[in-house]
Amino acid sequence: MSTALLLIHGFLTGTDDWDWFLPTVGEGYDKVLLLRHPGHVRAGEKPRYKEFTLKRTYEEADAAIEELKSFDAVDIVGHSMGGGMTLYAAAHLPNARRVVAISPALKYPHFGFITKKNSVIKRLRKLAKKADGALAEALTESADRIAEVYKQGTSDFRKRLFPHWSPHNLVTFARIMKRAEKCLPAVTCPLTVIWGELDEFVPRSSPELIMKRAGSKDKQLVIYGDIGHGMLYEKNASRIVRDVLDALAGRDLSETETGKAELRTVRRVTERGVEITRHTVELIDGRAAERTYRTREGDLKSE
Repeated sequence: MSTALLLIHGFLTGTDDWDWFLPTVGEGYDKVLLLRHPGHVRAGEKPRYKEFTLKRTYEEADAAIEELKSFDAVDIVGHSMGGGMTLYAAAHLPNARRVVAISPALKYPHFGFITKKNSVIKRLRKLAKKADGALAEALTESADRIAEVYKQGTSDFRKRLFPHWSPHNLVTFARIMKRAEKCLPAVTCPLTVIWGELDEFVPRSSPELIMKRAGSKDKQLVIYGDIGHGMLYEKNASRIVRDVLDALAGRDLSETETGKAELRTVRRVTERGVEITRHTVELIDGRAAERTYRTREGDLKSE
């Protein structure tokens, strides 16, 4: 069976988003196609955003889709705006096998993240001062980790995105996502959505919308409690690779063995209408606690 992988980068970034990803995720495919949005370039090159229009963006997507129709099966992975566009590709590729949408930006920039970030960090530090021992240490570590995530996220935004945050680009972006959103009911292959609670730009309503409206009978949502929008660039991106690989292999991510210090929730809806939610969090003493809930026809059971 011939297989292909389609990778779609995000808004104002480039195909180099996948440089770290390709050596692992690209293995086992007969073809890996990196979709480049018009006017977008790799880091360090000069962009040409006059080329970035709704029409040209979807022309590029249609060309990629046409090229991949000859394969027996195509997997699709995208990040941010690319995560939203995975829905368009899946809806128009009759041989789409599985889709992974990372931080999909169907609902987009909410600038209240700065206030939210400061509020969370202050609250954690205040609690740490009132606590003792291991609890105080854990609260301080959490505050430091959140501060580092936002620091890295805002740094990436200032360096690569902010200089090109023009009205033309923003309007085009919004129109592209609006069109992608209309494709949700037509996405019928297995779908995985990955999102971080600390996302600086995309609110939770975006992955929730996809889970609610996508036509797929087998879909799962993975939420990391300690990671932001730029999860592709995280120092500890190994967990992202792990979950993407498992999703592309058709595995149930609610059964994944998580690593130390992971804060991760998986909600999966199966073809039989069973909803499984598994929440994993590291306790103060280093032990991992897992809570699993299975729901069907309104019944809730904790395991």
